Amino acid sequence: MDEILKFKGNLIENFKNLNEDLDKPLNYKKYIEDNYPVKKYVGKKLKDKYEGRGILYGDKDNIIYNGYFKNGKYEGFGRLYEKYDKHQLLYIGYFKNNEYNGMGILYSNEQIKYEGNFLDGEYNGIGIEYLINGKRKMMYEKGKPLKECYGILYDKNNNEIYKGLLKEQKPKNAKSASIYYDYGKIKYIGNFSDFKFNGKGILYYDNGKYKNEIIYFNGIFKNDKFEIGILFSPEGNKLYEGEFIDNYPKEGKNVTIYNIHEDIEYIGDLLNGKYDGYGKLYEMLDDRNFLKYEGSFKDGLYHGFGKGKQFKKYSEFLYKGNFVKGKMEGNGILYYENGKNIFCNSMFKDNDLYGKGIIYYYNNSKKIEGIFDNLNTCQGIYYNPKGEEIYKGLITNEIPDYSDNAIVYDNYCYKIYEGQIKNGTYNGKGIEYSDCIENLILHEGNFINNYFIEPNNNLGFKKIIKAILYSKGLPGKTCLLKRLTQNYFLENSGATIGVDFDILKFEYKCNEYKIQIWDTNGSERFRAITSSYLKNIDIILIIIDLTDLEGIDKSFIEEIKSNKSKEALIYLVLNKIDLLEEEKNNYIDNLFKWRKKAKLLIENKEIDYYFEVSAKNKKGIDTLLKNIKWYILRKADCHKEKFSKSKFCIEKYLSL
Repeated sequence: MDEILKFKGNLIENFKNLNEDLDKPLNYKKYIEDNYPVKKYVGKKLKDKYEGRGILYGDKDNIIYNGYFKNGKYEGFGRLYEKYDKHQLLYIGYFKNNEYNGMGILYSNEQIKYEGNFLDGEYNGIGIEYLINGKRKMMYEKGKPLKECYGILYDKNNNEIYKGLLKEQKPKNAKSASIYYDYGKIKYIGNFSDFKFNGKGILYYDNGKYKNEIIYFNGIFKNDKFEIGILFSPEGNKLYEGEFIDNYPKEGKNVTIYNIHEDIEYIGDLLNGKYDGYGKLYEMLDDRNFLKYEGSFKDGLYHGFGKGKQFKKYSEFLYKGNFVKGKMEGNGILYYENGKNIFCNSMFKDNDLYGKGIIYYYNNSKKIEGIFDNLNTCQGIYYNPKGEEIYKGLITNEIPDYSDNAIVYDNYCYKIYEGQIKNGTYNGKGIEYSDCIENLILHEGNFINNYFIEPNNNLGFKKIIKAILYSKGLPGKTCLLKRLTQNYFLENSGATIGVDFDILKFEYKCNEYKIQIWDTNGSERFRAITSSYLKNIDIILIIIDLTDLEGIDKSFIEEIKSNKSKEALIYLVLNKIDLLEEEKNNYIDNLFKWRKKAKLLIENKEIDYYFEVSAKNKKGIDTLLKNIKWYILRKADCHKEKFSKSKFCIEKYLSL
């Protein structure tokens, strides 16, 4: 605490003499530079590097930096300016290796934002942070306040309102004290006890630094939770007034609930602070809100008729039917991703098929009909895509359990195997077909437990390929990488620094294959680095964003073609198609424009394939992965027939 009290701030006065030295004219040679944004340098040079005191100028003769250098970098005391067309001060203080290091003052819009100690460009040590409605003096580490430390809080008139221990910026006991979000806007103003919101207070939305402050809740708090008060919408409208239980209104009809980030969380009925009655539940993914469930609730759980997604192993399907205590139970229907084609119509129990039911092909014809113990076990009839009965008996993993002449189809009507089956797996003599290309034979011979037994068990071909995600801008490459390699969606991913990579492994008939997928930064300043990675790549995936029609141009394609190997394939991958499923869909025109552009690029042999995917909801991911895996098999040179690229994945999209 003594260190906090000793630090008085007012560094401008401490820097007075140093500032006066920087204002003295320099009588050194002027060097003309061509290193954007630097156009001119006045000062000393040693071995062609800036050394000692010097001034850097921009292309409009405005000062960028005035201070001391060492070995070409900012080192020592100096002033850094923010905008190149104005003399707007960004920082004044000490530097090391081009970073703020030591005591300094950081400005924002010509107002002091922070004064105190820095380390490697971030607040570190004792400092004073100037906020919208006051300031705080405390200890910082890596740019953020320490979770627990002594500090002093001030109001907007610079009056001290609290001095003592802080936990996550909250004072132990205080009246009318304020805490702030990391970007400087007020979070809460009111009473505290035991480091929690207790008593009268106002909580504000966490809506970012560029929006006006909006009240989220105004009322009485108890141990950080709402007790009695008023809940407001992000537009400032009153949503509910009364009692709360666990931060939810005690009861109400058709109440809209937002979370603190301004996202709709729930619209519907409440009782005793829980969802109860009819309602809609929403979930945030990739900064977008989507409807997770709509229907009946009881005591906070799905109960009665409803529809929704993300139910354990059926997460890729949309379910409409009955729920009991949050689980699928009773009559229900599962739909494919498009929400139109039925996958199965069945009885459910404990979130799984149980009882009489039917599984359908994507073309709406019956595939399996019978009595289910679960999705993987059924006593019933197996049909081909034409509706003809081809097997009757036990069905395991959606294929006949035992047969000497079985024919197996996938859900999209592709024949994938014919031959002997035992215990629901390929066992004995058989033929395996591609699930991407109709009637393309992959293996013919003997199988054991779904694995093809090679005569010499040595294929002798390339079992690893390299792919790269490439783009202009930020269309979601890192999210797509995680979906392809680890099958999960990464929320709030930042821009990739330079390049990164991940590996997808898969087994196919007793052999392990690897797909090494590189992720690159799409910004212009990393282009020289990332383009060098194209030379030894097998597949180049150009990732484009549904919302951005300027994702690629002729020069971008030419850059790729000039750097890639002759054999490398180019895939054009349109990401974020989940936006088409939103109620307010403004991107359908973009979709058709991208399809038209892709068709032209294929006709001109600029690209090889075109795909439409969503890293968020997985749509189209399986098709893309199948094509990449197929590329490895093509490298094996073990196919018995040749085929054209147009047969796979091009006509599927471009004929629409």
